Amino acid sequence: MKVLFLTHNFPRYDGDIAGNFLLRFASALAKNGVDVRVVAPAEPGLDEHARLNGTGVARFHYAPKKFETLAYAGNMAEQVRDSWSARFTLLGFLGAEFRAAVRERRAFQPDLIHAHWWFPSGLVGTWLAKLSNTPLVTTMHGSDVRIARSISMSRPAFRHVLQNSRATTAVSRWLAHEAQALVSTAAAVVAPMPVATELFTPAGSRGESSEYVQKYMTPEQYAKVEGLSAWAGARDHTIGELAHAWLLAQPTVCSVISGVTKLEQLEANLKATLEEFTATKPVG
Repeated sequence: MKVLFLTHNFPRYDGDIAGNFLLRFASALAKNGVDVRVVAPAEPGLDEHARLNGTGVARFHYAPKKFETLAYAGNMAEQVRDSWSARFTLLGFLGAEFRAAVRERRAFQPDLIHAHWWFPSGLVGTWLAKLSNTPLVTTMHGSDVRIARSISMSRPAFRHVLQNSRATTAVSRWLAHEAQALVSTAAAVVAPMPVATELFTPAGSRGESSEYVQKYMTPEQYAKVEGLSAWAGARDHTIGELAHAWLLAQPTVCSVISGVTKLEQLEANLKATLEEFTATKPVG
């Protein structure tokens, strides 16, 4: 069986955390005899065709290089909301992804199209599915449902994608319920995405040889980290943001001090202060 992934977020290199769960998903499918090819945005310095862990990736350019900022930053919706230039770039993105998807479908001849996030890839997937008469599966990951919930003008497109997908899935029950509440369609199948728990291990750090760290960071603890990561991701947050927000909710904590080396890490920490948690707020 052959499956064509459409996504705006996929690892750019070995070890990249952007869309890492999709690479793990593709690798798991490959172990079960499914051949996966991915259509994803380009970025300066990346080859247009590459293989990551055995999975073929076709990259597409959607604007002059200095304007190719919509993907991989995690703020596509915010850019489009705040900038007219980003809105025009988004039109180019949709067109470029569609052209790349058509090209790869002809070359790859997939049995199934799997779009990750209903927007933008799910919308592009409906066009490709209709053109090629290939079944489409659309998976909702969290931030895309948030768009449909917060931007009423997007709901006709949201409804169009769900109604024109052979099947829809969501990475949590909460997301499936949210989607069904927004549009009158059948409930999405809940299918959590795999999480790379090894990305949370202290490899290469002082904690790698620390008896204290190794004592507490057991496989059971990493399983909890994986569950919390999935829960946070379904609500458009990272596990780091969840940790900061939880600490700030403790009545005995007046401030949280954390080291950062990149601007996006500082922005993530600030974003955590906007989430309202209580010390006992359930996370299930």
